[in-house]
Amino acid sequence: MTAVLYYGVFVGLASVISFEDWRTRKIRNRLIVAGLLSCAAGLLLLLVNSLLGVRQLRFGPLGEYYLPLAYYPRLLAHVGISLAAGVGLWRAAIWPAGDAKFFALSALFAALID
Repeated sequence: MTAVLYYGVFVGLASVISFEDWRTRKIRNRLIVAGLLSCAAGLLLLLVNSLLGVRQLRFGPLGEYYLPLAYYPRLLAHVGISLAAGVGLWRAAIWPAGDAKFFALSALFAALID
């Protein structure tokens, strides 16, 4: 359920970002921040779900199916490596800064969608 919702959010946000980048040659920070806040809300929901599930607690649909707690350090490593790759490509003047920011945001969305 969460993956389908975040796939829709990502496609919508990526469409807006891509159109603005094509039209103005800039990716606005407000769109990146909107994506980050959306991802933070999704990750918080997944974390609460995992904490309830590990403790064998349920709150409505939360806690029934959950990710193991080992998922979250791996998620941080994935996002950190993606952020380092994006910044490295930006510093090497291969990508503009907006593309590096969008790449890092896409890596965060990929973890929520998968």
